[in-house]
Amino acid sequence: MADTRLGLYTAGQGRLVPLDHTGPTSYATGGETFGNQNSQTGISFQGLAELDAVIGGPSKSGNYFVYAYPSNQKQFKLVWVTATTGIPTTTQVTAAVDLSAETVRLLVIGR
Repeated sequence: MADTRLGLYTAGQGRLVPLDHTGPTSYATGGETFGNQNSQTGISFQGLAELDAVIGGPSKSGNYFVYAYPSNQKQFKLVWVTATTGIPTTTQVTAAVDLSAETVRLLVIGR
């Protein structure tokens, strides 16, 4: 799960970080963990101590859509669902599916 930063923008007291996120090699039912309680996995180099929001969207292939929801101020879950030309369904990707060939653009908002 690699993250490629596309920019870094200041907005008031916070920062906006658009990035390309590569899917996991083995998807976990319930969503993949984004961020870490201790070290902000993937975006630690941005200096964000807290994540206020993560906004997902369609994968570049259009086969998947990613929803993000918080589990606490330093961690979000990224739930991958199937999609048809970028339009999401309600069907979550099954466990252990390899999504490493998929990339989704995320917008991370934090401080």
